[in-house]
Amino acid sequence: MTSGRIAAVITCRDLGRTVVEALDSVERQTRPASEIVVVDDASTDIYTRQVLARLERDGTGVVRAGGGGASAARNLGVRLTSAEYIVWLDADDTLERGYFEAAGARLDAEADLDFVSCALRAFGAASYVWKPSPPTFVEAVSDGGVPHASTMVRRWLWEQIGGFDEELPSFELLDFWASAMERGFRGVVLDEPLLNYRVHPHSGYRRSILPETYLARLRHFYAKHRGGVELHGLALVEGKETFLLGQRDYRQTLESRAASLEAELARLQREIAETSRRLQSSGASRVDWGDLRRVQPLSRQWGRDRGTSIDRHYIERFLATYRADVRGRVLEVRDQAYTQRFGGDAVVSRDVIDLDPSNPAATIIADLRRADAIPAGTYDCIILTQTLHLIDNMAAVLAECERILRPGGVLLVTAPSVIRVDDQAGPDGDFWRLTEASARKLFADVFPVDAFDVHAYGNVMACAAFLYGISVEEMAQGDLDHVDATFPLVIAIRAVKPNERRVVVQTFRSASHRAAILAYHRVAALTPDSHALCTPPDEFREQMTHLCRNFSPIGLEDLVRAAASGRIPERAVAVTLDDGYVDALAVASPILTDLGVPATFFVNSDRLNDEHERWWDVLEGIFLSAAVLPPVLAVRAGGQQLCTPTATAEQRLEALELLNRSAWPLDAAARASLVADVVCWSGADPSPRATHRVLTTQEVRTLADRPGHSIGAHSIHHLALTTHPVDTRRTEVFEDKIALERVLGRLVDLFAYPYGEFDAATVTVVREARFRAAVTVQPGLVSAGTNRLLFPRYEITKHDHGRFPSRLREIFEGRQ
Repeated sequence: MTSGRIAAVITCRDLGRTVVEALDSVERQTRPASEIVVVDDASTDIYTRQVLARLERDGTGVVRAGGGGASAARNLGVRLTSAEYIVWLDADDTLERGYFEAAGARLDAEADLDFVSCALRAFGAASYVWKPSPPTFVEAVSDGGVPHASTMVRRWLWEQIGGFDEELPSFELLDFWASAMERGFRGVVLDEPLLNYRVHPHSGYRRSILPETYLARLRHFYAKHRGGVELHGLALVEGKETFLLGQRDYRQTLESRAASLEAELARLQREIAETSRRLQSSGASRVDWGDLRRVQPLSRQWGRDRGTSIDRHYIERFLATYRADVRGRVLEVRDQAYTQRFGGDAVVSRDVIDLDPSNPAATIIADLRRADAIPAGTYDCIILTQTLHLIDNMAAVLAECERILRPGGVLLVTAPSVIRVDDQAGPDGDFWRLTEASARKLFADVFPVDAFDVHAYGNVMACAAFLYGISVEEMAQGDLDHVDATFPLVIAIRAVKPNERRVVVQTFRSASHRAAILAYHRVAALTPDSHALCTPPDEFREQMTHLCRNFSPIGLEDLVRAAASGRIPERAVAVTLDDGYVDALAVASPILTDLGVPATFFVNSDRLNDEHERWWDVLEGIFLSAAVLPPVLAVRAGGQQLCTPTATAEQRLEALELLNRSAWPLDAAARASLVADVVCWSGADPSPRATHRVLTTQEVRTLADRPGHSIGAHSIHHLALTTHPVDTRRTEVFEDKIALERVLGRLVDLFAYPYGEFDAATVTVVREARFRAAVTVQPGLVSAGTNRLLFPRYEITKHDHGRFPSRLREIFEGRQ
């Protein structure tokens, strides 16, 4: 039984608050999707545009449709993928982890099934479980109870129907399934609710059933399906009558229940009123105000005379988070307190700007709305805390700050959402209060949406305490730490000036090409080579020369970004080398550098400070050498006794294969113990061979510093991760990333699965470790929709020596 590949298409229009949750539910499936595409249907909401830009930056495929509605967005997503099975997901819904596995298994096993749906669980503004029946044409048209949008379908169903009708902004599901039933497609519905369907009080469906909209779309539907309607006319009338009678009865039930609830509510309100009256008559209040029953604050100095003001607590938390941005040449307003506190020695020069010429701390007297005296591109960082709301033209200030920032420079801003009127500016000079939305609008007019982040700090208790003048020292830490975005006290923004002006592309470029990733291990001419890991240096140079002349070499990091944005160059090829052998530095790197071919080197972090060989090379060196060995091998491997003859060359090879199979699933300690026992048994010299060892710490740094080179993670010990508990996998993946980032002093966000082995649990671990992308050794081309954590690679082996051009031609023609 062949398992079909699954493509997940997430459609989003102004659903930035929920799209990450929807994507998470897809990426956490126990049967991973081969392709994941988020289709942005022309979102206008700034927050959504920021979220989508962040997803694209992190490697998720995001394509931009033209605002043609859900039908057009779903169709575009399918056209950009190639998997045999398709699942659509609205960006405000989520899937249970086992959905792809359960639905895919049915399609794998039953070739006559065209689709698999499931029950759904509603949440949000309603709570219920609903299971659609496998519809007939009559049922679909009569009651509209068709399978939901997240039904798993075979690609050919979508192709033969012609996709979703893009002339129907609503009722597109009814039309889709009516078309499927007319053509005799067959499916099943799983009993378990594996789709979580979010119900909104003001949904698009409610708007679509307004009379003028409803009738126009219904006419379109019946004209399109006239043949089916005429064929089943009487049954449709009877079915519609039965449905409407059922709806009438249901409406009457709801009206009766509503009347009962209203009566109960009225009774409770009378009880509350009576209780309040009794409290008042006894001199008690419905609310115990205690010390806060006062019309004047406890402090008119924002609590500074009682301790630390609450807004400063949040401002300084924000600045501490972005301490690394306070560097180079820094500009601050009124004084340089925060420049000194958070920048320290990283600051090479500092300026203070103020309108007041009497300010002794000011080095520049200027108006931030138009500081013509400051040249463009002057500062690496500008700190602007609790000032913006006191300037009548905030947009002018932000534009001027952007002008005087250097490319890559950072603007750190805080502004109040709740604060008393400024005592110096007074009622005529305190102009604004910001919310998250207003901050985004202001900054989006100056910076690209993916160049700034907005943070809200505070909650209702913090806001009230701040207005009363209560200090941080008088509050519990937990009361300050809680963030409630509906009651912000401080709004903080970090904005970065782009290194170059970028043109935001609003529509997806459908001409995006597909790319290949090549996987090498060793660039060396070594004998024996029992694992077929070696490519001789001359052969490697010929292959890289062919790449340069006939293809578009691209770094893996650049390919991840290109795939996410749907802009893969024509004939793009990325080169990777696994396992971190020393010949990567000594042999492969000079060839790559000489030809200008970028490459990613996947390295294990085990024993980086010690010269050593991989366990399989140690064993190969013992059993495939001319050294005299004892006639029988007797060792324990993970609790199992191994005993095999080693007198002849054939027996040695068999013993080596037995050891390789036995060592493969072991944990690091058991494997090291096995290898040590074999070395001791053999009497071999345990010193690492210069030709077979792996890179050390300094060599990894040297490799990473060369132009066009990047380092990726490969687990600590090169374990077969799928054979180990999840805790072991997490240690191997997370700690390897941490160790390499410590060695390199930079982010490591690419991962290669050891041995190419992965399963859903391993993919989840890699995702949780926040890798941007991960590569397998499953063959396949990379497209705009390829799952960023399952990028395929083609292994280049000795079978490709002398025929590399033919192999690449076969790859790009889809014959591999």
